[in-house]
Amino acid sequence: MQTIEIGILSEEEAAYREALDFICGLLQQGFPKGYELKLESKEKRYLPLKKLAKSGLHQFFANALRYPTLFPQLAAYAELAMEEFAWYQDVEPSEKSVMPGTYAVFGLGLSSDAYFPLLQRYMVLVDSEHQSMQDGYAEAFIEAHGLTPERMPVFVAILLGGSESAKPLKNLAINTPELGEALIQELETKEDYDREVVIYRIFGSTKKLAQAAKKESSPVKEQLERLLELTGEA
Repeated sequence: MQTIEIGILSEEEAAYREALDFICGLLQQGFPKGYELKLESKEKRYLPLKKLAKSGLHQFFANALRYPTLFPQLAAYAELAMEEFAWYQDVEPSEKSVMPGTYAVFGLGLSSDAYFPLLQRYMVLVDSEHQSMQDGYAEAFIEAHGLTPERMPVFVAILLGGSESAKPLKNLAINTPELGEALIQELETKEDYDREVVIYRIFGSTKKLAQAAKKESSPVKEQLERLLELTGEA
């Protein structure tokens, strides 16, 4: 039935550690990664991404993320569970379907920069043609961490992991020399299509990027113009 049933009798770290050990053991023995989890728990927590299915599986990982001591174990689970072209069975096949490991990775990425490399690997692996729940993650990421030059590589990876239906972000501005330079460095190494995706998600269009460049003063103005050149629209 590809179903795991777990009852949390006492809401404490040890219970979730034991449950994670149990799930990881099953996966290591070949249990399907795209399983369904039936959870009995009085604690009902969910990640701050509005469109994610509020399933027992989502609830379990959000609950476990209350305990920072479990973060390494959650990361190990995610590495074990992630598989391209596979989906959890916690919802009927739909736009809410997500790749195994999603809830753990999303939660860890919002909780600590120590798990940014894991988040980046997820965004490269995720099937963006058939999954769109990651589209809202960029907004949640900024809400949790803010956008700094140091976080630009993982932020760009998040944008590139989005589906074709992903919309431009609201209230995001590249308005400091440091952010401008960090974005340029990231896009200089990318293919033209990827550059277009990132520009669209941040600015809305190359036309709006050009308008933003006209409004800014030096040196941000010149940096936005360099971004425009990278798109071939200058």
